[in-house]
Amino acid sequence: MNEFSEGQLTELCQMVYRGCKPCAMMPIMTKNLQDAKIICNKENCKFKVFELSEGWFTFWIYVRPELIKVIELLPIEPKTEADHYLLGALFGYSNDAICNYLKSKSQELAKQKKIMD
Repeated sequence: MNEFSEGQLTELCQMVYRGCKPCAMMPIMTKNLQDAKIICNKENCKFKVFELSEGWFTFWIYVRPELIKVIELLPIEPKTEADHYLLGALFGYSNDAICNYLKSKSQELAKQKKIMD
C-alpha cells in the first residue's frame, strides 16, 4: 500500500474510532487488502470487506458491532433517497447536509425529466 493510501486509511480509522463518523469506506486493491486489515486492527477498528469488482474490494471501517447489519444491507450503488440518507448518516454528515443533498438531487432529476418530456 502506498504512503498516501496508508495515511488516508489511518485517518478514516481514527475518525471512526473517535466517533467523528459512525463508519467509513474506501476501495482497496486486492494486493493491499492485508495491509488495510493490519492498519484497521492497529487503530482499534473493525472492518468488513465486500468484493467490488475483479481486483478491488470495498473496505468498510466501523467500531460499533450493531452497524455491521446495516453495512451488510447497503446496496453497492445507492439508488433511492433512503439509500443516500443512510449512507450520509453512516459517513457522519449532518441531517441538514444530507437533506440539502437530497433536495439538490431531486431538483436535478426534475430538470432531467422536463428535458425528456
